[in-house]
Amino acid sequence: MSRSNAPAERERMAELLHAALFELPVHDIDRHAKVLSLIGEVRHPDSVPFLERFVWLEDAQLLPPEVREGESGGSCGRVESWRVLQARAAQLLVWVSRGAHLDRVRRILYEHPDIRVRVATIDACVDATGDDPRMLGALREMARVEACG
Repeated sequence: MSRSNAPAERERMAELLHAALFELPVHDIDRHAKVLSLIGEVRHPDSVPFLERFVWLEDAQLLPPEVREGESGGSCGRVESWRVLQARAAQLLVWVSRGAHLDRVRRILYEHPDIRVRVATIDACVDATGDDPRMLGALREMARVEACG
């Protein structure tokens, strides 16, 4: 790819990855994990809303019927595998946005029902700031608010 075509190629690659991310429900967890990793590698700013949307998918959108139907039958461990994908998407939202879109990150921290997704977001925030004491303090305050609420 020539340098003059690089931005267009990167944008096209991001579009293809976004389309692959939303081939739902997720039947192949490993494939979706690879798609998420590639989105992180491309690090295209247009990925942010797609990652956010993926983080907030409902079970009915994310999980295949055989897993959804088995939820009440003790397949909780199977459901956790799909949650890991959402946690990874939350991490990548922080990574791809390069510290922007704090409103989206805060919403995940305050409102997401799954603790794995919230913890992954915190981990990504800490990593993105190089363990900045101010970020650690802000995250600590957010955690306190949740613990009290």
